[in-house]
This record gives sequence, C-alpha cells and structure tokens, in this order.
Amino acid sequence: MFSFRFFLFLVLLGINPALPVVWAGTKMIQSWAAPDAGKYTFQHILTIGITKDQGNRQTVENFMAFEIKKGNPFQSYNVLVESDLLNKDQAKQKIQQLGFDGAVVMRLLRVQDKVTYVPGAYPPYYGSFWGYYGYAWSSLYAPDYVYTDKIFQVETTIYSIKDDKLLWTSVTQTTNPKSVEDAVAGIAKAIYKELSKRGLVK
Repeated sequence: MFSFRFFLFLVLLGINPALPVVWAGTKMIQSWAAPDAGKYTFQHILTIGITKDQGNRQTVENFMAFEIKKGNPFQSYNVLVESDLLNKDQAKQKIQQLGFDGAVVMRLLRVQDKVTYVPGAYPPYYGSFWGYYGYAWSSLYAPDYVYTDKIFQVETTIYSIKDDKLLWTSVTQTTNPKSVEDAVAGIAKAIYKELSKRGLVK
C-alpha cells in the first residue's frame, strides 16, 4: 500500500478526490503504477496535452496546472512552440534547461460514435379481453428510434523527467462529455477511484 505521501502527490497532480462529479460517464479501462512511485516528489511539473487542436491543448494543460497546488506547475504551450512538438531533442533541451523534474501527460487515443437502435414496441398480448383493453389504451405503439453516443478514450501518464521513468499510466473512457473541462475532471475522478480500489491511496 502506498503512503499518505503518495496520496498527496496525486492530489498535487490533479487527482483530487474532492472534485465534483461533472462528467457524463467516465470509466477506467486499464491502469498501472510503478511500485516505487510513492517516493517521488516534484519541484517543477510540466503539464502536457497531446492533441492537434491547440485550443483543447491549452484547456487541458490549464486545467491540470490549476489543480496542481504545489510543484510549480507550468503548461507546455508556454514552453514548447510548434517546431518543438515533433522534435524530441529540441524539446528535451528546453525542458531540461528549464529544470522540469516531473510531467503529467494526457493524450486522446480515439474518438468513436456508438449508434444504438431501439426497436418500436407494441403492447403485449393478454389472454383476457379486459386485461388487454386496460393496458392497450395506456400503452400505445412506441416508434423505433436511433441515438448516438460520442465516446472518448484518453491516456494519462505521469513521469519523472529527472529519472526518465514512468510512474503511472491509465486509459479512461468518457461518454458524452459536456466540455473538455468536464472530461478532464471525470478522468481525474476515475483515476482516484481506481487508486482507492487498488489500495494505492489512503
């Protein structure tokens, strides 16, 4: 079982058990934590949202940085320009020069539409006339319909930059989020729930 220190570490990274339930359905698909993650504390954390949409990138990084109360969080969009995003060596030089020792990264893995068809329904047949009569008038034919759910799968990772080591990784699935902020809040809540379920936080 991880120490209370690791619980504080997670809270600092935005995995906050006090977050309100504002997402439209998030569940954990898979997760993993390094056995020695509890020993790590960070002095300068970089938040990274990996997405083609720069507006969403800023929203995700801002949300994560806002939730990190300690560790001097800083958004990567203020550090890494477009030419750095696909140039690992260039980005590495900047990140190391600025003294970042930890990173929280969110990456959208996939977006899919789930279409569900609901067939129409007639009132069931009843053997007696009055049984059928009483039910049929109050339960007329309901026409068929189709609805679509928007499903997002997001990978969240926490790294020690100083040791170049993965400390946490998870994949979450969010259905019909109201906004990017709601999706990120739901992911944080799901991660904390998973950690509690596995006995990794107190």
